[in-house]
Amino acid sequence: MINQNMLERTITSGDKLDSANTEEKEVQYLYSDSQGFHFMNKENYEQFPAQRGAARLSQGFSSENQELKVMFFNERAIGVELPSHVIGKVVKTDPAFRVIRSRGHETCDA
Repeated sequence: MINQNMLERTITSGDKLDSANTEEKEVQYLYSDSQGFHFMNKENYEQFPAQRGAARLSQGFSSENQELKVMFFNERAIGVELPSHVIGKVVKTDPAFRVIRSRGHETCDA
């Protein structure tokens, strides 16, 4: 899960698999710097970093102090779940979308 490698194995009905030691926690996104993204655990207020690879999908869609869910594997952050809705400002768009907005439609489906 950490390095996203895939293994191909044949599993029979009698085989048993160990469950992955994963845990999902609600956190608050604090800031990012050259070391990665920094979060705060909402339960105990501990701050922790996540490498850019673990949170790469959320880059650009998270704002400071936003509440998110982070997936941990063996106490290491491996992924970030974004909220289903975000509020943001469009700074650049294709001309076709400008025409839609100029006709009075302020929102459109993504």
